[in-house]
Amino acid sequence: MGMFDTVTLKCPKCKHDNDFQFKVGPCCLNTYNNYEAPPSIVERLIDEVWECGECKSKLEIESLYPIRNIPFIINLKEQ
Repeated sequence: MGMFDTVTLKCPKCKHDNDFQFKVGPCCLNTYNNYEAPPSIVERLIDEVWECGECKSKLEIESLYPIRNIPFIINLKEQ
């Protein structure tokens, strides 16, 4: 079994915490939120549309702020 990192994103609609695993970046079994995720993982988040595990809303990363301690923005994607 390979190593990975996890990013936890809160759905803006239902507030459910969604865990997404990545095999890019440090891959040290770390868990990050949208304040802490390393750039290599954030780049991967921006390229995808994610689905909330609870309400099935489509989640999309709208923008990334390059300033430390400011999270990227998660928006609901229109279906």
